[in-house]
Amino acid sequence: MSASMKACVLCCSDGRLGPWLFGFLTKNSLLGHSDLLILPGGGISLVHGSWWRRLLCRWLIVSWLRLLQALHSWETLYVFHHEDCGAAGGSAAFDYNIEEEHWHGVKIKFLENFLRRRLPGVSIKISYLPKNNW
Repeated sequence: MSASMKACVLCCSDGRLGPWLFGFLTKNSLLGHSDLLILPGGGISLVHGSWWRRLLCRWLIVSWLRLLQALHSWETLYVFHHEDCGAAGGSAAFDYNIEEEHWHGVKIKFLENFLRRRLPGVSIKISYLPKNNW
């Protein structure tokens, strides 16, 4: 019998997020009680990039999420996008912060719908992290 986990976290592998993620897990009593799927771009990989990259990432990431959920019975998936994400071209790809925030907002809506269809019964919580939050 596998251990039961409270949640799963899908986020970018950008090392700058490490301290923030540790704080989030600790504050929410998830440290040691959640699965962590930490990949380049995190959720961005599911909705941005060339069609073949999105297809591959969608198959792999959704397969891993389904496996982790089956093994550990978590009911909540946290997905974190962040400002200056290299998978989105970094902040340099945008003329203004508001443009970058809007871009992430559009991707988050699409990602939320995508994940809800593929992980029925799982509560999906997606957040965008501006630099001043981490």
